[in-house]
Amino acid sequence: MSDDAEWLVELGAAPSPAQFLYRDVIARQRAAYSSFARGYEVDAERRETWAGRWLQPAMRHIDLGGRKKSAVRVLDVGSGIGTFAGHLAREGFDVWAIDIADEMVKRTRARLRGVYGSDAQRRAVRGSFMEHDFASQRFDLILGVAFVHCLPKPVDVLAMRKMARLLTPDGIAYLTTTDEPDGGEALALKDAMRGERDGTLMRRYRTRYTPTQFIERIRASGLTPWSWPRQGAPVELDRSTPSNNMPIFQDTHVRRKRWVDVVATRSGVPLPMPTVYAGAAEPARSHEKPPTAPLAVVG
Repeated sequence: MSDDAEWLVELGAAPSPAQFLYRDVIARQRAAYSSFARGYEVDAERRETWAGRWLQPAMRHIDLGGRKKSAVRVLDVGSGIGTFAGHLAREGFDVWAIDIADEMVKRTRARLRGVYGSDAQRRAVRGSFMEHDFASQRFDLILGVAFVHCLPKPVDVLAMRKMARLLTPDGIAYLTTTDEPDGGEALALKDAMRGERDGTLMRRYRTRYTPTQFIERIRASGLTPWSWPRQGAPVELDRSTPSNNMPIFQDTHVRRKRWVDVVATRSGVPLPMPTVYAGAAEPARSHEKPPTAPLAVVG
């Protein structure tokens, strides 16, 4: 049995309620996010303008160590229309992606095609992250942007545990979710884009976390979550972390919506010092105007 099948054992002997729920959630998410793709494309220009800024908390901790960016392997989990995958591919990184929805994968491949040509077909995989066998592939950076909260418990923790296995020894994961006043999981309506033209409104599955709950789920997976305050050393996050050290940022475009943006390392691995961007301690999300030029990794 491969490592990628072990999570099923952790859910219990089949048929288990958790497995039934997971299968139902995956089918629903595949249909919903394929429908959302068109709305996301309407919003694509804004997404691409802000991509470098949104990724800043993670990219500032990528230690090139004299390597070319093409030697840094990135996995975008739940790639959507390929905004982040395309951005990092154009920056010169070795980019791979996976998404559950057919329409999302088509758009990710289209964005990777300009860099990789026909190789974009194999670099962007249509499938479940939990069920896909990555064989011997390992990654220096794994993006889980707004991904974990699309999974039911306990699969959310198992997904992050798989990410930990797929990281290189000094690799990092970037995990984000919205800041919620209380936790819970249920079906929830989602608009593909605020005020979108085609009016796509679908019911998808959503797990909600308070910042502390999100940190606890990350720690339960064997990853170590970190935050970088404006002054001082990085802070290892746990349930006792004061709110002013939590990596909580205002959404760039939606008022009263905040994000928890966490950089995580494998257990026992310290967070690399920020060396990539100047002003690395600045928050990634705010109501500021986007930078006049994309924030690019030097190297």
